[in-house]
Amino acid sequence: MTIKLKANKAIVFVACLILIATISIGIPIKAQTGDPDEPEYQYASHQVIVKLAPGVDIEDLNLGQHYSVLEDESQLNSYLLSVVGLTEQQAVQELSAKPGVSFAELNMMFTTMFVPNDPLYQYQYGPKNINCEDAWDSERGEESVIVSVIDTGIDYTHHDLVDNYRPLGSWNFISHNPYPLDDNGHGTHCAGIIAAEIDNGIGISGIANVEIVSMKVLDEYGSGFLFTVVRGIVRSGLVGADIISMSIGGYRETPPKLLWAACNFSYNLGVVIVAASGNGGSEDIAYPARFPNVIAVGAVDENNERASFSDYGADLEVMAPGVDICSTMPTYWVTLNDMGYDLQYANLSGTSMACPHVAGALALFFSQNGVETSNSVAREKLHESSIDLGTAGFDIYNGYGLVNASGILGPLDGGGVIKSDKMSISKIAYMLR
Repeated sequence: MTIKLKANKAIVFVACLILIATISIGIPIKAQTGDPDEPEYQYASHQVIVKLAPGVDIEDLNLGQHYSVLEDESQLNSYLLSVVGLTEQQAVQELSAKPGVSFAELNMMFTTMFVPNDPLYQYQYGPKNINCEDAWDSERGEESVIVSVIDTGIDYTHHDLVDNYRPLGSWNFISHNPYPLDDNGHGTHCAGIIAAEIDNGIGISGIANVEIVSMKVLDEYGSGFLFTVVRGIVRSGLVGADIISMSIGGYRETPPKLLWAACNFSYNLGVVIVAASGNGGSEDIAYPARFPNVIAVGAVDENNERASFSDYGADLEVMAPGVDICSTMPTYWVTLNDMGYDLQYANLSGTSMACPHVAGALALFFSQNGVETSNSVAREKLHESSIDLGTAGFDIYNGYGLVNASGILGPLDGGGVIKSDKMSISKIAYMLR
């Protein structure tokens, strides 16, 4: 099916890069318009998600002829079900009424969007503006720090990424194999902002020389669905990620419940979760960035002015460069090349690009202070070290200010969730199944 993406609130989840694009996706989709208080959004046809109460098995529901199990996420006791003979809304209503069901919801769609640009001169102002050069004098990153990029995958053969890519734990949720090769380009661009190798005499410099794991949850057209994204978040926590970088987002009046459960799961394992604020240009932070345990990142331009597309609001925490950002692209032809973007390196814009700048700065923090440092301490240091923008102190347009890679370095008192035993036997078994 071919669909035309709509701007702002039409899509529940979008990878926050900005371009209104025509996309194709193999699973039929529909638009949810029944609730006048909800923005229109798109979801998978003939599918619903159900989360069961603790101790309840799917067999206990006696699902009957209308349902069959497509996938499961055992860590959240949740299932993706196929629906036949009922509308998706009827299925959600019927399942929600069954004893032992915590909730049921539609399998909402994620897609990529980005702002087209045609730069004549590619350069990196991002690392300079957030004081990476000063930070690199004392810390360039440690391989013990792991950042999970939940996106379209990564070109892990790229000469600027190959040495910082961690295959163990990475997963392709689209093809169901351990090879999350990027066939779109968006994920490779975000990964390069974080961890393109520093000082190797090739291409660009990322923010930190740390390890990247890839959770490919979006397909070659930059499209995917809620249940797949949830599985990527859960797996990131289980394989020992210290930071999750999600350049995706979506708008709803009511939060997607399983997405909230997945973010809580990984946060409670000690993971710092960073997400793009969204590209609607309005006072409406997208999910998952809007969740209280996720760091919402907005975008500024080269002059540290808020980008016109960058969403703002009380849930915004920090800003980072997100306009005409130069980073890595796959070394082979992908979907974004069909739209005029170059092989190997290209400039893209969006809060998608701002988000990995913050993930990279946090990676430097953990490299200096140790991966056992709590996520709450890291977040506190991020806030207090940011460079104030706009109105003095916190404001809804700039949050706490511009992320400061140099200022975030240095010890802090402990607190919050303490991570330990990053690679337990259970985690390794999960990675290899």
